Amino acid sequence: MAAEPPGEMLEGGLGDEDCDDMVNLHVLEADTILRNLESRFGMTKPYTYVGRIVISTNPFQWLDGLYTDETIVAYSRVPDVFADLSPHVYAVARDALDNLTQQQESQSILISGESGAGKTENTKICMGYLAAVDSRQGGGGRNGVVGVTTRVMQTNPLLEAFGNASTTRNDNSSRFGKFIKLHYSALGKQVGAHIDTYLLERSRVVRQNSGERNFHVLHALTGGLDEVERDELGVGRVSDYHYLGRRSAKESALKKSSEFADDAEVWGRTLRALSALGCSDGDVAEVRNALAAVLALGELEFDGSETNEGHSSLPSNPALLGKSATRLGVEAADLSSKMCTRYVAAPDGWFTVHLTVQQCCNARDALAKALY
Repeated sequence: MAAEPPGEMLEGGLGDEDCDDMVNLHVLEADTILRNLESRFGMTKPYTYVGRIVISTNPFQWLDGLYTDETIVAYSRVPDVFADLSPHVYAVARDALDNLTQQQESQSILISGESGAGKTENTKICMGYLAAVDSRQGGGGRNGVVGVTTRVMQTNPLLEAFGNASTTRNDNSSRFGKFIKLHYSALGKQVGAHIDTYLLERSRVVRQNSGERNFHVLHALTGGLDEVERDELGVGRVSDYHYLGRRSAKESALKKSSEFADDAEVWGRTLRALSALGCSDGDVAEVRNALAAVLALGELEFDGSETNEGHSSLPSNPALLGKSATRLGVEAADLSSKMCTRYVAAPDGWFTVHLTVQQCCNARDALAKALY
């Protein structure tokens, strides 16, 4: 058996270095795969093929020239996108679009990975490619009408604001799953979209692990409202809220390089996305009110006592109870009753059971999570 030429071996006797498509590795095993990915990562080449699968190693920075309009044009025009150009997530989007139009069959792109791997960004990059190609075909909207592709892209900042949060591993970690359906005509034009969301981490609304934050939009609300809106909704600063950890703005701030570091900018992006998706001023007002209600609920505390009939608990601050009730559009007494009692069915009718302080807090948190 002939020996491999020395120049084609990595240190330690492993396979090829800087291999675009790892199907072509001389030895295909864990060591050679990891070494090849490490080598390409060091060359600022984040994408590597395995056949028509793309492996992405998150560079944690935007690489110059990798996502420009010129790059999109290049990947949309070459005859064989996998053979003629360097590995890129654009190739997967191009391949799916070609198969959709040529075979007239639905296509799926699956993006998976652990926290911080870059799933959210690669999803946006794929959608950005599809939107750019569609816009070049006249799908961007005319005469002041917001086009389908623009509205589809505006779902990203909205989903990120309401569904993403800062964790110890990732400043913009998706805390939910999503399945995005892009609808195309027979001619390959985007005509609509549908997004299913599931498994939202609702527990984050009421508590977070040390060093983590609540959902972006709740922080943005405290930093993005103007003074008139702040007075109208009774919204304070981030340090005022139990659900936001009662940390100072400095303590809860993200690093300046994060696109979610500026709460006012995040709030502005959220409002623009709501507008682009067709939400009226009244809809936006309801969103603001609901978010303010969530934060207000977290401020409610309860006092309890023991009676001959068992436990009895009530909100300890009537003013805070009234504020929460106003935001929810209900009577303060009704809100107090729903959080401090429950009804039990018995053979001879319904009975009211008074809750302990801890049970009242659990009911409060459950209401906040359900509302969010």
